Amino acid sequence: MFEKLYEIKTDKLLHFIANAAITWFVANVLMFFINPFISVGIGFVVSVIVALWKEYIYDKKQGKGVFNKEDLKFGILGTFAMTIAMICIIFAI
Repeated sequence: MFEKLYEIKTDKLLHFIANAAITWFVANVLMFFINPFISVGIGFVVSVIVALWKEYIYDKKQGKGVFNKEDLKFGILGTFAMTIAMICIIFAI
């Protein structure tokens, strides 16, 4: 298992962390105003939109980077991981 983790490139890990952070930030800000579960859902949606925007619009359409399905995959995996973690924490409280 650790061998697989060592094979993950830094760029992919940064996509994972960035999207997890976006999910966490958006959900935590919204929790002051709305239901925690709804805020986590909105955080999830915002993070997926950011991942899609970054890879498809910014990289592919505007030509400012290289479109990479793996980057998109790791970004969305980070979003899922943070969403699941936040839901578990909300249920624990």
